[in-house]
Amino acid sequence: MKIRAVTILAISFLLCGCPPKSLLLKQQDIQRIDVGLYVDGTEKILPSNDEVNEFALEIEALFKRKGFKLANSSESWGLQPLTGHTKNLGFRYPDTNAVYCYVKISKKEFQVECVELEKEPQTNKYATTANDLKAVNETIIALNEIAKIKFAGRSVRIATFDRAEVP
Repeated sequence: MKIRAVTILAISFLLCGCPPKSLLLKQQDIQRIDVGLYVDGTEKILPSNDEVNEFALEIEALFKRKGFKLANSSESWGLQPLTGHTKNLGFRYPDTNAVYCYVKISKKEFQVECVELEKEPQTNKYATTANDLKAVNETIIALNEIAKIKFAGRSVRIATFDRAEVP
């Protein structure tokens, strides 16, 4: 019975396949902020899982104040004590569905990545407006201030990326 179910699923996936690349929207980075292990090589930035949760709530509140909406939230657990659990948050800037910010918080790192999506597949044209970019920039500045206070003495890396097209 199990073999039949697995066979049917395998054949279904084979016949359906992946969506064609011509229907996929590309994304490109707008801004990014990193703190922790990958920036300065030291191990922990937050001492406990409880502090990870508290910091995630603080970051969620900041994004909401800046006009972003929470799109998704999840937790994952690392097998190593250094990692503990990780809070993953996804935010979108409302009305345009063009700008998304993904947040990852664990005991070893704090990372925010803001991206923009294409208007239509394979056009290389993005729906991001000057207002959207301003909101992202103001949010990254506020996140930088929080990171400097929360992680005093630690390196905070902010990256701004060149955009393929400016509307």
